[in-house]
Amino acid sequence: MKKLLLSVCMAVACVAMTQAQALVPHFSRAPQYQPLMMKQAMPKAPVFKALGENEMYLGPYAGDAIASPDDGLGLPGYTQTFLMGVMLPVDMVKNFEGGTLKAIRFGVCASIEDGAVFLLKLSKTSPITVSDTVAWQTVDATSAGWNLVELTTPAVIDTEGAAAFLLGYQYKQKNTSSGGYYTNDCYPISAVDEGVVLPTYTYGKLGSSMASWADIGLSDYGNLSVQGIVENENFPDYNLTLSSLQCVPFAGADTGLDYLLSMSNIGTKTLEDYDLNLLIDGEVVETLHAPIALTQTISTYEGHLSLDNLASGNHTLTVQAVKVVGEEVADVKELSASFIAYAHAFPRQKQLVEHVTSQGCTYCPLGENVLKKLEELRGDLAWVSIHGNMNVTDVFNTTECNQLLSYLGASSFPSAVFNRYDAGFTGELPRGLGYSAQYAAVVAEMFSEEIDSNPTPALATIDLSGTTYNPETRELNVVVSGNVTEDFSTIFGTQVALTVYALEDSLVARQLNNGTWVPNAVHNHVLRDVISAVKGSPINMNEDNTYSNTYTITLNEAWKPEQMRIVAFIGRTGAGVNKEVINTDLLNIKDIKTEQPAQVGDVTGDGKVDVEDVNAVINIILKTKTAEDYPGVADVTADGKVDVEDVNAIINIIL
Repeated sequence: MKKLLLSVCMAVACVAMTQAQALVPHFSRAPQYQPLMMKQAMPKAPVFKALGENEMYLGPYAGDAIASPDDGLGLPGYTQTFLMGVMLPVDMVKNFEGGTLKAIRFGVCASIEDGAVFLLKLSKTSPITVSDTVAWQTVDATSAGWNLVELTTPAVIDTEGAAAFLLGYQYKQKNTSSGGYYTNDCYPISAVDEGVVLPTYTYGKLGSSMASWADIGLSDYGNLSVQGIVENENFPDYNLTLSSLQCVPFAGADTGLDYLLSMSNIGTKTLEDYDLNLLIDGEVVETLHAPIALTQTISTYEGHLSLDNLASGNHTLTVQAVKVVGEEVADVKELSASFIAYAHAFPRQKQLVEHVTSQGCTYCPLGENVLKKLEELRGDLAWVSIHGNMNVTDVFNTTECNQLLSYLGASSFPSAVFNRYDAGFTGELPRGLGYSAQYAAVVAEMFSEEIDSNPTPALATIDLSGTTYNPETRELNVVVSGNVTEDFSTIFGTQVALTVYALEDSLVARQLNNGTWVPNAVHNHVLRDVISAVKGSPINMNEDNTYSNTYTITLNEAWKPEQMRIVAFIGRTGAGVNKEVINTDLLNIKDIKTEQPAQVGDVTGDGKVDVEDVNAVINIILKTKTAEDYPGVADVTADGKVDVEDVNAIINIIL
C-alpha cells in the first residue's frame, strides 16, 4: 500500500530533481542544499480557545499539526494568486448537516499575500465544477503558523445536490531569490501526513492561458493544513464513520489478505465500544471489536485475513459497522473493496527496468547513476535502455524504440518503468530519474521499495535454457518456455503476452552530459531489437500448465554476440497502466552452448572419430544395435545403407 513507501518517499521528496524535458507544475520543497540564511524570529501562532462541546473541526484531520518552515511547499516558478482546496467527500460533510460553519483556520510556514478562506460546493468532481460558494472571506494579515478567520457571515452546512466540497484558502506565490536560491517565503504551504490524506486541488494558470483546477501533487506530502469549525447543538456523542477501505489487489492463499480501514467518530466523545463485521462475498468471516479507539481524527487500522479454501479469482471484501456502544446499528454502514485470490506463486526471477534515455539528453547520465546504484543494491535487474530522439537523432533509436516509448507513455528523459507497475500511484508508468548524483543512493532505495511493493504475483516462470546460437550463420533460435500455475488463466485471462528483447553492451558513441558532449561515452543495456511483437506475442500454452514459444532471428553483422543478452518477460496487456510484468529472466548469448556442425564419422557423438565409431558401425551391421541408438550418422558414405564401406570410410578418416 502507498503508506508503506512513505519513509523513503518523504526523504526523496526533499531532493531537487532536474528533468531534461519540461513536466507539468508540481509542488516542491526548498532544496536541502540551500545555503543557511538568517531567519526572522517566527511569530507566535495565535492562541485558540478550546472547542466548545457543540463545536467540531470539519476536514481530514482535527489536530494542531503543521509543517516546519524547512518543510514548506510552493510553486516558486510562478508569480500569481492561487486557490488551494482539500476535497471533502459528501459522506464526511453530511456528518455536519445543519450545523453552522463559524470559522476557518489554516496553517502556513510563512506569511502569505492575497489571503482568503473558502468553502465551495461542487456539482461535479471531474472536471471540478463549483455550484455554490458556501463561505468566502478575505484575510487582512497572516503570519507563519495557524491563522484563525472568524466568518462575518456564518454558513449553514447543506449537502443537497453536492458531489463534494473544497475547503481551502487563497494565496499569492512568491518567487524571490537570494544568491540564486529561492527563499523560504516561496514555500509557505503546509501539508502534514495527518489522518487519511485527501486530494488537494489548485486553481490557477498552470501552464496554460486559462485558469483551471488541477491536482499537481500537493497531496503527495500530506493533507493541506486547513480546518473548518462547525457549531451544532445536535452533535451526537457517537457517530461512527467509515471513510475508506483498501486491500491489496492480489492475495495468495499462503499469504492472506492485508487491508487498510480508515474510520472516525464524528461525535463529541471518544468511541471505544463498537463492532465491525468483515465479509468476503457477503459471508461474515470475522468480527472486530473496537480494534482502535476512535475520535474525530480519521484513523487507520491495518488488518489481515486468512484465505483458507477461497477459490481463485475475483472477490469482494466488505466491512460493516453493526454495533455502537452495545446498540445495533439500525442503518448499517458499509464499505467494499475488490481483490483477486490465487493459490500460490513462483519466485520472481528478475525485475524488469525499462530505461528511457537519449544521447541528446543532458541529464540522462544522472539517470544512469541512479540505476547503477539500484543494480548494486539489488543485483536482480533486467535493465533495458530504450533510446529516443531528443534534440538530436540518437544512433541507437529504432522504430521499435519509438513504438515502445509510446506504449509505455514515456514523455520525459531520463525516466524508467519498473515492472510496468504504477508504483507512484500517478496514473503513469514512467518515473523520473534526473536526480543529482549525491542523491542517487537514496533515490535507488526509494525505487527498490517501489519494486518490492509490486503486488502482481509471479504465476509463471521464464526458462531460456533451450535457446541456441549458430556462430557460423549468426542465427539465434530463442526458445522461451516455462510453467504456469493452475489458476494462471483464471487470474489473468487472455490479457497476457510474452515479449523478448535483444540487448547489447559496451557501445561507444557520444553523449551529452551537463551541457558538454562526451565523444566516447560507453552505452550499455542498449535495446537492439524486439524479437517478439513490440507489445508482446500470444503465449503458446500446453495442456499440462506449460508453455513454449520459439523465435528465430539472424543477428546484424554490426552486433557483437559476446556483448549481447536476451531478456524475456510475461506481462499483462490491459488498458492504461495495467501492464504489470508477471515474471522476467535474461540470458547472455556468450553463455549459450553454440551449435557445432556434426563431424563426419563421429557416429557415437563424442566429438571425435576413433575406433569406437568403427565398433558402432559394426554393431549396426551385425544388428546388435540400430542406427537410432547413436546420435551420429552411421551412413558415412551417404549411399543409403550402413555396410563395410562405412567401416572403411571411418578407418580412412582415422588414418
